[in-house]
Amino acid sequence: MEPGDNGHYATYCPVDLGVPTRHAAYAANLLLTMVRVGGPVSGRELFPESPSPVAEWRRHALLWRSQFGEEPWEYLIYELSLRRAWKDGEREVHVDLRGDEPYELPQLDIWAGATTAPTNWLR
Repeated sequence: MEPGDNGHYATYCPVDLGVPTRHAAYAANLLLTMVRVGGPVSGRELFPESPSPVAEWRRHALLWRSQFGEEPWEYLIYELSLRRAWKDGEREVHVDLRGDEPYELPQLDIWAGATTAPTNWLR
């Protein structure tokens, strides 16, 4: 197609999404690619330099939610499966593809936001 062509794409103009939206889309696409190609990934693998991978995961999820419209957000949350866990007394997340199983709400965990491990006597 030559510049100035009056063909089918003559009126095409990409949408300027803005920097936060581009960063959100880039990060989400990287995550989807990682789990599609390499399988499940942990928060520590995603954010190895972070002292709190769960907090870093939360920041990314909030960025995605704030920058994606309804359809891209729903695609992302129905495509991925998130499992909360504890490892060495620290909170952890594991991300994988959901697969064909129907979506089920996770069991309510009132301690999910806590920094106290399940094995701690204070809990």
